[in-house]
Amino acid sequence: MSSAGWFDGVKDLTLALVRTPSVNGSADEVRFAGRLRDIIAQDGFPTRHGDELRVVPIPGDPWRRSNVIGLVRGEGRRTVLLCGHYDVVSTANYGELEPWACDPEALAPRLIEALAGAPPGTPEALALTDLQSGDFLPGRGALDMKSGLAAGIAVLRHFARERPPGNLLLLASPDEEVNSAGMRAAREMLPKLASECELELTCAVNLDSESDHGDGGQGRSIFLGSVGKLLPFVHVVGRESHAGEPLAGVSTTLLAAEVVRSLEWSPDLVEGQGAEASPLPALLKVADTKGAYDVTTPAAVWLYLNVLSHTRRPSEVLDWARSKVERSLQKGLQEAASRAAAYARLTGTTVVSFESQPLVLTYSELHARAGGPSGQPAEQDQRRSLTEESGLDGPERSRRLTELLWQRSGLGGPAAVVGFASLAYPATSLDLLSDGPFAGQFREIVVREARAAGEWSGSTVKLRGYFPGVSDMSFLARGFTGPDVAVLAENTPAWDLGLAQPKAGDFALPVVNIGPWGRDPHLRLERVHGRYAFETIPELVWRVAMAALAG
Repeated sequence: MSSAGWFDGVKDLTLALVRTPSVNGSADEVRFAGRLRDIIAQDGFPTRHGDELRVVPIPGDPWRRSNVIGLVRGEGRRTVLLCGHYDVVSTANYGELEPWACDPEALAPRLIEALAGAPPGTPEALALTDLQSGDFLPGRGALDMKSGLAAGIAVLRHFARERPPGNLLLLASPDEEVNSAGMRAAREMLPKLASECELELTCAVNLDSESDHGDGGQGRSIFLGSVGKLLPFVHVVGRESHAGEPLAGVSTTLLAAEVVRSLEWSPDLVEGQGAEASPLPALLKVADTKGAYDVTTPAAVWLYLNVLSHTRRPSEVLDWARSKVERSLQKGLQEAASRAAAYARLTGTTVVSFESQPLVLTYSELHARAGGPSGQPAEQDQRRSLTEESGLDGPERSRRLTELLWQRSGLGGPAAVVGFASLAYPATSLDLLSDGPFAGQFREIVVREARAAGEWSGSTVKLRGYFPGVSDMSFLARGFTGPDVAVLAENTPAWDLGLAQPKAGDFALPVVNIGPWGRDPHLRLERVHGRYAFETIPELVWRVAMAALAG
């Protein structure tokens, strides 16, 4: 081992980071960059001429957030990048314990008291056992992912003391929890930084966390890649009617229900098998677009679907969604006709007929029908308003722009528009990379160190193909191809409102994820396994980094 004595230092850093709030989209997230710089500098860093510790503002970011970089120089140009995000999700779900959500040592006894008497076999009972054991540290961001970031800082400090050959660069970014604004900006910054500082960026280690509700066997993993993410949307349009005369229109909600049934948990897009299978698609939003109560049926329903994949391209997912929606609307209209016929038999009235071929368009096709990129004043004003209005996420901006374009098109329902609601994350995998000669060698290093970790740590460390949740790793590898970017740009309404892909250029790094494990990230019971996070992870990261720098 490196004899660094990691545990106490990494735990203290984790406590310091968790105690410094950084909820995404808050003023605390903006302030955190400066506070993180101060925390890193507390150990006397930087200590040598040529070292760097910078807070780098993200160009054009409406919240004025910043990346933080720390560079420690050894000898030569060869450099390993350690990276992680410092933003966390809201603390509101802690309820009455929210005042202590960012104070792990004060939170732990209060959680234990609140969980007393939890029924056996429940998540609450498992959390109680974990916390009573003393093996887990609770708190917002303790798992996701301030303990991982703490390990990276500890490794950077140790590197500064030892000064082995090569260089170590730490990057801490905001906004991973929403749109990865930090890492997208960093992707464009890193080549310039490397040139300015005469660095050869060789590979990267992301420090994000994994969840495991078992014995930790799955959580103790090195991931050789990360899933990609797309967020296809469907804007379903029927025909409004007074609630007292429903057959005078076409039920949007009935049509949307068929779309929901078809898309939710559909196994069509699952890739891989066993533990390496990608998750089922999951709907994250289903809502009509009415702003207030009245007795008119909804004109439209908006929904979007989380799709995580290993290899599928945006065009494949868009074609899949369109085909599913076409069949769903046809089935919905058939069901509507059947129910209308049943009503006619009950009342002795004339049977209402329904269209059998609903219109389904991609967003780019809708744009063409609505007059193309003509820049009409109404659209210009709407885009300007959406740019200036704070608190709107990418999907909401896309929804409003889709509604505006639909109204401008003059088209009517029954119909649907499909596109992408928010930022797209490319998948990455060391097994698929051909980005430079080091990818294969880096994989060999990681495999070797994972095997060795079983001996010096006393616990096995697995190798897994894909980090199962979206991560900033996506923006360090090669990224989407030109045709992929074109499909995304043409079918993402809010593309130019903060959702564009970073410029590709020639920059790409082989990247793996080595991070802590714990349970219930983002939830009130979020907690990290202490020994693995504070002792095993920094040692493993150190060994991988040293082997990579040795070439």
